[in-house]
Amino acid sequence: MHALSGIAKTLSLGSLLLTLACATAPGKPVEVVEDSLNASVGRSAGDRLKDERVEKFDRKSFDLTPTWIARSNTVFSEEGGVTNREGHSMQALIAVNNPTKGQLTLKANAKVGNADWVALGFLSPSAPETYGEPNWFYPDNPLFAILTRKGRVNVIRNGAQDGAKNIIASWPVKGFSETSVYTFEFQYDLDTKRAIVKINGDPVGPGVVVEGLNDPSIGFVGFRAQGDDIIPGDTRVQNFSYTIVP
Repeated sequence: MHALSGIAKTLSLGSLLLTLACATAPGKPVEVVEDSLNASVGRSAGDRLKDERVEKFDRKSFDLTPTWIARSNTVFSEEGGVTNREGHSMQALIAVNNPTKGQLTLKANAKVGNADWVALGFLSPSAPETYGEPNWFYPDNPLFAILTRKGRVNVIRNGAQDGAKNIIASWPVKGFSETSVYTFEFQYDLDTKRAIVKINGDPVGPGVVVEGLNDPSIGFVGFRAQGDDIIPGDTRVQNFSYTIVP
């Protein structure tokens, strides 16, 4: 009888531990969108990214096939990825449903070149249009990570219009070169409110707790390269993805 009682207790404890493990384990990552941004069949070097269909997407996350909302000067590069056709800033976004929980990750290969910076960002669903696409600098856009030509990563909240006022974290990138291609990753956990930036898989700083957002809702994700005299082909973005871990 005692032996049976001991077995029952062991089984009960095991069931409890299994239940707790299942309750606390993160869910399976959802690849919401993924695009190499490379020239391929139907995509030739020099063609505009604007209105192009995303290569891969989670069908449960969209009613229709998502397409790129991009500036007309954002084009496919002969070297791979997208670049700017003229000397001005390039930008590309995808409209997404507003996530309410989980860890969000934006990721891309980025070469800053002679741009001022390359950024990954979460934009507000209410961002007004400028030049035919949502305004990157709208003050209710929640959060961005910016990789600068000077070799720093800045985390910025509430748009970038006020510059240094909205920088909530800044870290140097060891051994940075604007001519190198980096794997640029921006994680934002909606449950812990913590943002982390990684370069080539390694965190560049301890992360930062995000507070004081004008509007936490997200309606667009994407990237931007900022500068007035960007050399076409010198600044590039490639292999963009947006992932949610529930």
